[in-house]
Amino acid sequence: LYQITFKLIIKMKKIILLAIFMATTANIIAQDEMPTIDIVYKGTATVTIPEEIQDKVTYSIGSGGANVSIISTTTDTEYAYNVSGAATNGSLTITGAYKLTLRLNGIKLTSQSGAAIDIECGKRIAVELVDGTTNTLVDRASGAQKAAFYFKGHAEFQGGGTLNVTGKTKHAIAAKEYIELKEDLGTINILGAVSDGF
Repeated sequence: LYQITFKLIIKMKKIILLAIFMATTANIIAQDEMPTIDIVYKGTATVTIPEEIQDKVTYSIGSGGANVSIISTTTDTEYAYNVSGAATNGSLTITGAYKLTLRLNGIKLTSQSGAAIDIECGKRIAVELVDGTTNTLVDRASGAQKAAFYFKGHAEFQGGGTLNVTGKTKHAIAAKEYIELKEDLGTINILGAVSDGF
């Protein structure tokens, strides 16, 4: 009886391990296949949207050439937004109704209009600090924004990069719901905040 039970336990463990491996592999594949919008700042900004989702994602670039506003109408597919480059008069606002992934891939953004990055989706926002990158966000002083890095929804920070945030009006980082810091997270430095860092 003990021998049969032991064999069953070993078999069950193998099945569980296989299921975990398959789920992890599926997640990696899903990440690789996720449609990705590229936002690149070089003083001004350029936005590149994959052709297959251009009917679901629109954008505009406001005054100064680096204040980017993106609207997504998807309700069933997660998109990734890859943000890189630098601008001393720029910002990023993403509006939608579905979860998304935000990859900070070496971005240095100072806003003269409000928040540096404002995500208005009301869902889960996976924020990835890309390994080996340093990312810096600074908002406008005396603005109406709640934070330099704001989320209408809940944010989950992950990835091994570095994020430096300065909140010149109120908070440095804030979310309407909650903020989760994953175990693999690199470094977040709050370099200044009029109110709370988080």
